[in-house]
Amino acid sequence: MVIACAALLLGACAQENYESESTRDDLVQAGLSRGQANCVVREMNQRISIERLGAREGPGADERDEFSVIFEECTASPDGPAQG
Repeated sequence: MVIACAALLLGACAQENYESESTRDDLVQAGLSRGQANCVVREMNQRISIERLGAREGPGADERDEFSVIFEECTASPDGPAQG
């Protein structure tokens, strides 16, 4: 599951028309809970920016590292981190 989700996250960066909803649905289909998927998409949008996620070129090394951090933080618990 981790590899499939990482591929989805990295693939989202190379799509010209990045869509949060589609990415969220893909993550749930890959095995994340809805809470985890919501967290991943929210954090990607905030930390990397929707404009960058919709860029045609793939992610750089820094972005891949950030994806890993986001994924770890958002999947640490079954429902994603508590909102507060």
